[in-house]
Amino acid sequence: MRRLLCAAVLALTVVGCTAVVPKPAARSSAKLDHVAISVSDAKASAAFYQAVFGFAELKTPFAGGGGVIWLDLGNGVALHIFGGRTTAVANEHERHLAIQVVDISRVTNFLASRGISWQNFDGVAGQIQTRPDGVHQMFFRDPDGYWVEVNDALKNVAR
Repeated sequence: MRRLLCAAVLALTVVGCTAVVPKPAARSSAKLDHVAISVSDAKASAAFYQAVFGFAELKTPFAGGGGVIWLDLGNGVALHIFGGRTTAVANEHERHLAIQVVDISRVTNFLASRGISWQNFDGVAGQIQTRPDGVHQMFFRDPDGYWVEVNDALKNVAR
């Protein structure tokens, strides 16, 4: 009887332990490749993003570039900049490109030197907010009016 009881306790312990071991997450078969924006002047927009963030230009696979400038956002993701836009960009703050940096003050200093304002999510000018996870973030508009979020989440993974 004692052996049977020990075997039952051992079996329940093993079953209980295996029930709390998390299964590895399934690996996605898809990943983000690029983001495309339509701007009035592709060269000017590319120069702006390169000046603010230091994004390198990528060689396009199309002969002559196809009129599109590709910038390397890192981690295999590109920004495709199409020129020739003639209509205004919708002023919808909820649609934005978010970019992680190590030091958000480098970006705000650059923007201030160019007279470009930024705000927090609620629209308070010149404000940087702190998310519940401790990451600082702010928003500004690029030369064509696209909203860009900049946050310092990269500080948590850099170095």
